[in-house]
Order: sequence, then C-alpha cells, then structure tokens
Amino acid sequence: MNSPLAESGTTDRSARWLFAAGFWGAAEATLFFIVPDVLTTYRALPRFRDGFFACLAALAGALLGGILLFWFARHSPTAAHDWITAVPGASEALAHTARADFDADEWLALFRGSFTGRPYKLYVLSAADSNASLPLFVAISAVTRLTRFSVSTGCAWILARALRDQLSLPAWRRLLLAAWFIFYVIYFFRLAH
Repeated sequence: MNSPLAESGTTDRSARWLFAAGFWGAAEATLFFIVPDVLTTYRALPRFRDGFFACLAALAGALLGGILLFWFARHSPTAAHDWITAVPGASEALAHTARADFDADEWLALFRGSFTGRPYKLYVLSAADSNASLPLFVAISAVTRLTRFSVSTGCAWILARALRDQLSLPAWRRLLLAAWFIFYVIYFFRLAH
C-alpha cells in the first residue's frame, strides 16, 4: 500500500535540486534573507534522504558563501558591514547583538545563532572582524549549519511521517510552504517592532 506522501518513480537527487540547494545556501550566507531550510524541508517530505542530500548541498553553498563573505569582510570591513546590514532581516541592531554574542561566547554563539533567528552572515562579519581563524570558522560553521539544516529538515519529515495518512504529498507541500510564509511574516513583523 502506497503512502499519500510517496512519489512515483525513483528518488530524485538530480543535479538541479542539489544545485538549487547549494545556490540557495550560498545566497543566504551572503545577500539573501530566506533560509535554505525552505527547500530542504520541501525535499524531505516524501523521503528524508532527498532532504538530507539537499542539506549537504545547502551546507556546501553556505560554506562557500561564508568564506567569500569572510574574505570580503577582512579586506573591506566597512563595505561588507554596510552591504550585509542592508539585507532584510540583518539589521544594524541584530549585527550588534550578534557581535556581542560572538565576543562573549565565540563559537558557541555561532551555534546559538543558528537557532535564534540571527542570520549566519552577521556571525561571519563578527568572526572576520575579530580576526578569527578562517579554517576554524569553516569547521565550526560546517557543524552548526548542518545541524540546523538537518534538524529543520528532520522535523518536517517526522511530522509528515506521523500524519502521512491525513494528506497527500501536494497538500503537505502546500501546508509546508504556508507554514514558512507565516514564519517569515511573524519574523519580519517582530524585527519591525
């Protein structure tokens, strides 16, 4: 008996999905403001492994974006700061909060930031400004980013599995996208007030 979440055909781990996840990860680490978890959770609904491969691709992109931003911030700190704080959701106030958090707890702050809604890009700026080691920054970024991507993706998959007989895959996808939309409405509303 097929689950309503099952897709016909073979597992789609095609290059286009992986490229999209990698590109999204790099974009969000630099100048985009929607997390790649939107794509990874979407991919995980029928099969966790598809979502996990998307997490790995998003991680590769996020690390590349983080390295590029780190380098830019080391060489042009004022320009990097101005560009990043102009991104929606990466305000000057959040930049100060992320910097204070990083100064207090360094690498633990990077992990905490992954789960508190503070953009990764602000921690990249903080690390570059504090003369942190780039290899150490990349290693800790890899752990923190993959953890966050996997947690959100795994939660979406678990919820879909637990309630798999209730909705079809297209209905689950619509519900997931609606949940992400509501999340961002609330997130940006809170930032504005």
